[in-house]
This record gives sequence, structure tokens and C-alpha cells, in this order.
Amino acid sequence: MSKDLNDLFRDFRAAEYAHEKTIEQLPRIVGSILVKEGKNNFNLQGYKIGTSVIPWKNRKAETNKAYARRGKTYKGSVFSPDAKLLMQTMNMYENFRYWIKKNSVEVGWDLSIVPYAKAHNEGENHEPRRQVMPAPGEPMPPQITKAIFDKITSQNAVNMQKFRP
Repeated sequence: MSKDLNDLFRDFRAAEYAHEKTIEQLPRIVGSILVKEGKNNFNLQGYKIGTSVIPWKNRKAETNKAYARRGKTYKGSVFSPDAKLLMQTMNMYENFRYWIKKNSVEVGWDLSIVPYAKAHNEGENHEPRRQVMPAPGEPMPPQITKAIFDKITSQNAVNMQKFRP
């Protein structure tokens, strides 16, 4: 059955409304992608740029020895030389999130909860740089830009489905 002009206008308005809703959701879409990519870097134990991963610097040998001693001394200690970097307590991983502020998205940690996160991400205070996300002023990795583009493109395709003849 073919659509008449009124049906096409109604469908177009519905698609336009859905597109406006997608634009309203854009900060949440971007924020969730940024958090997903950042948490993926914890699992990769490095900073992913495109298809490459820049591995994080290993712990110092003396730190691993201290963790091994601590594990024997304190039953149930989360500190272990075998644990992944920055994932001993899971504090940095679990508190990595985004905030929406007006028309922008900020991603990172609440430094009142995880005060050492910035030092690890940017390599400050004698900490090796174990980057999870771009530092201020650094460009967005291409896989993040692509993920955002792909999500918006697929959402727009869904929005336009009803408008098809």
C-alpha cells in the first residue's frame, strides 16, 4: 500500500522528532562511549589509539615484592603482584564515569573519591603515566570518534525507518 502525502508528512514529523531526541541524548551517548573505551584500557593494561595499544609501564620490582609480603601477612589482602595494574582495589576502574555539564561531557574521576587518578592518567607526582583517557588538550583517539559516529548513524537509520516509502 502506498502512502499519501499526509502519511509522508506525519512520518517525516515522527522521524524529525526522533532525530531531535537523538540530539538531546548525544551527551549521554558520547559519555557512555568514552567510559566504555576508558574501562577497556584498564582491561588492555594500556592506552588504545586506533588499532595500537601503548602498554602501561610495569610496577617496580620492589612494589611487587612488597605486595607479595603484604599478601602473606594480611589474609584477604587485595594487593598482589599478580593483580592487573590500577585494578588492585578497583577504585579507579569503578569510579571512572562521565558528567554532563550544559552542552559538554566531562569524563574522568571524582578526585575527592580517587585523588590519585589524575596523577596516574597524566604521569604526575612521580607516578608513571598509565593513561586511561586523553589528557586535557590531547586529541580524541580515532576509535572513539568512530564509535560515536557509528552510534549516531545507526540511531538515525532507526529514526528514518518509518519515513521509508
